Amino acid sequence: MWLESYLRSYRHTVIVVSHDRSFLNEVCTDTIEFKDRKLNYYKGDYDTYVKTSEENVKNAMRVYQAYKDKREHMMEFIIKFRASANRAKLVQSRVKTVEKMDLEAPQEPVVEPLWRFSIPNPGPLGRPIIAIDDVWFDYGAADASTKKPKEEWILQKVNFGIDMDSRFGILGRKCISLLLIDVCLKVLRLTSIILFL
Repeated sequence: MWLESYLRSYRHTVIVVSHDRSFLNEVCTDTIEFKDRKLNYYKGDYDTYVKTSEENVKNAMRVYQAYKDKREHMMEFIIKFRASANRAKLVQSRVKTVEKMDLEAPQEPVVEPLWRFSIPNPGPLGRPIIAIDDVWFDYGAADASTKKPKEEWILQKVNFGIDMDSRFGILGRKCISLLLIDVCLKVLRLTSIILFL
């Protein structure tokens, strides 16, 4: 892709925001993650960032779990021997150690949940998906000064329906065919229609 090769050879700094992983892998040499009001810097492409980020979370989990296990073990000792006069000094020492540990405690790592979504299959559309019923049209019909009888209007009592299996052609003089399409587009506010002339 020409953009990837251009950005790889570009000698200045470029900040890229993209959801395309392969593009990010090709273009990025560094990744900056904005998380918890901090910028975290990672060397390498996007895949390296993902791998390093996951390893950092696993390491933080291990550190946090070790802290919890050690604290729990000390608290068991404190609770078990709190009333014992023989071990009062040892219990007091452990209480101070737990208080110090709590002040220096690692923050519990947050594992961001995977965000998954699905788009359900839509049910079948009703028939017809487009219906034109008794459409009358003439240029200037809304203008009261050029009032024409309805029998002289360009389009009169136009009726048709289109469903998902329809293959249709609009036949007639070119201006009438295009006018009918124009009316349909204005009535239905469609962005495109297939025309076979």
